[in-house]
Amino acid sequence: MSFDVYGQDNALSVLRGHLRRGETRHAYLFHGAPGTGRRTLALRMAMVLNCLNPPAPDDCCGSCRMCRQIADMRHPDLTVVSTDTPGDILKIDAIRDLQHTLTLTPYEANYRIAILLRFEEANPAAQNALLKTLEEPPERVKLFLTASAESAVLPTVLSRCEPVRVRPMRVGALMAALGEAADGADPDVVRRAAHLSGGRVGFARTLIADSERLEKYEAEANDFLGLFALNTRERFAFAAAFRDTRRRSELRALFQVWETALRDLLLTAAEADEREVPLSFIALRERIRTAAAGKTPEFYRARLEALRRAALNLNANVSPQLALENFLLRL
Repeated sequence: MSFDVYGQDNALSVLRGHLRRGETRHAYLFHGAPGTGRRTLALRMAMVLNCLNPPAPDDCCGSCRMCRQIADMRHPDLTVVSTDTPGDILKIDAIRDLQHTLTLTPYEANYRIAILLRFEEANPAAQNALLKTLEEPPERVKLFLTASAESAVLPTVLSRCEPVRVRPMRVGALMAALGEAADGADPDVVRRAAHLSGGRVGFARTLIADSERLEKYEAEANDFLGLFALNTRERFAFAAAFRDTRRRSELRALFQVWETALRDLLLTAAEADEREVPLSFIALRERIRTAAAGKTPEFYRARLEALRRAALNLNANVSPQLALENFLLRL
């Protein structure tokens, strides 16, 4: 089988070159937006390194027991480290547990593999704790880190990894690829998912497989557009629903939807060429055009900045209701 990753020719060229020459690094950092294929690349590398019947030095069969178990993330020589919920903090104890595991000889694989997902969520103590393993990795160990950007990890961590950038695809190319791969999928769902994903193939596949989630995001964006017409009292009544601090993660996800909607409003106000910079919520195109009429790009840039500050406050443990109210005052 191939690596089965769309639109990552540059990354695949680097990885396959290392595999063919027998020069794989002890640690890789796959960086890029979530949903672009960072985890998939890490898993495919693990499969190639441990495949029982490799068709070539830079490929795996995809069907042997080793490949299947790694693809399902249930092989005993594969350890996946991440927070339970995206946005939480990965602490030092998780790294210490991993380091103990990595000292063990592989049970049956060529290499013991560690995949550390969303490593930007690791606090400085956890990142520093990993340095010793990165500097002096045990024999027959490979580490694959994923993060949103090179700058999201400590410079000392970055300097000890081979960085591999994972890029979103152009929306048109993604639509074509998804149309070929998603047999029986509704073409309209494929189109809306490709746009909303921003070229992130993993996210687009998730939306196609779960069209209710796609509709939920579109409904949340539509509700957000309605907030502009409300007065302060009505906006605060909306914020009161987030009085329960257990809804922090829910509000964090909602902010991401709102940020995407604000981007669409900004692009529309700036009269950007949709052929070059497509909208994300194409199902709401007409309502977005109506909302953006008469507004300047600066108007929406200010709201985007206010939303980003609200997200920082939310991550700094400010109550969800207060973080939301502060943003709505600036809407």
